[in-house]
Amino acid sequence: MKIRKISSSLNSSFKNTKKIILQKKYKDIFKKFWVEGEKTVKTFITCSVSQKLIFCVRESAFQRVKKDLLTNRENIEEIRIFADDLYSKLSQVVDNSTNYGILLDMPIMRKLEDNLSGNIVYLHNLQDPGNLGTIIRICAAVESKELLLSKKCVDPWSPKVIRAASGGHLFIRIRVVETIEQLLTFSKKRSFPIIAASTSGKTNNFYHTEFSSNSNIILAFGSEGNGLPHKLLKNSLVQKICIPHRRELASINVSSALAVVMFELHRRKFLDVTAIKT
Repeated sequence: MKIRKISSSLNSSFKNTKKIILQKKYKDIFKKFWVEGEKTVKTFITCSVSQKLIFCVRESAFQRVKKDLLTNRENIEEIRIFADDLYSKLSQVVDNSTNYGILLDMPIMRKLEDNLSGNIVYLHNLQDPGNLGTIIRICAAVESKELLLSKKCVDPWSPKVIRAASGGHLFIRIRVVETIEQLLTFSKKRSFPIIAASTSGKTNNFYHTEFSSNSNIILAFGSEGNGLPHKLLKNSLVQKICIPHRRELASINVSSALAVVMFELHRRKFLDVTAIKT
């Protein structure tokens, strides 16, 4: 395990770390992403035992952190100890209260494949990193392992998304869908119905909609401002659902809507399993 002490802003390790954190193109070049926040970092260190990582720490916190976190960790290949003022320039937490973060290898973004199953979530053009991170966390919580993103979604490996997901990235697979046509072709080929959350046109009350706990479905949610595209909603493969709410409100937040749907489906699955056992 290499240990480097870094005290100059001209140091290449500092400059490259900062570039990776702040700019997506450098994440792609170095194939690394940044994780920060003590609970989230601990989750990644504990669960990513097969992946080598770079541990970055504030100098004043190093001795405490070394005792708590860095003992017998074979997956840590390098420790970078940054002077306090330098680490403050790396930190993406608003109050600058964190003392360490890690750099990990970027997973390869998978394509849409034929062997997917279960409750698959598709997100169209989401732009808010907090929403995407929350959705990743929800999917992990209900053991929904496949997440499909349109090409124009916010970067799922940005620091804000990682922080909001709180380790959820470790338990799901993220795939890119190139076009709506690709999603519809996949749905038709695999006979996966698409259940689309929508507030426009004729919709079915979600709570009155039947789903088999053993079925394979695609749950589609649109962007915060524009929802799902008309091209998707008008297709015969798509069933539109709505979540009943106060009529004076146009809609509810996309991550809140997804939470309602995913946890209700999870509840129904749990009830079905309980019924089988009894």
